[in-house]
Amino acid sequence: WFVVSPQNPFKKSNSLLHEFDRLDMVRAAIGDNPTFQAIDIEFQLPKPSYTIDTLTVLQDKYPNYEFHLLI
Repeated sequence: WFVVSPQNPFKKSNSLLHEFDRLDMVRAAIGDNPTFQAIDIEFQLPKPSYTIDTLTVLQDKYPNYEFHLLI
């Protein structure tokens, strides 16, 4: 899963492309590869987005999954 962040806490929002444009770019980059998925879970979380909050929500929502970060 590729998590697109609407607002990085270390970047000014006016320096970023709109969140939906970035989501579309990720979807275009992964194409129709069935093993990849772009998700917008952080769009519903408070901004700015912090990784620990996202991981907490994902773990609560998908308790049978094990999440890892690839940076």
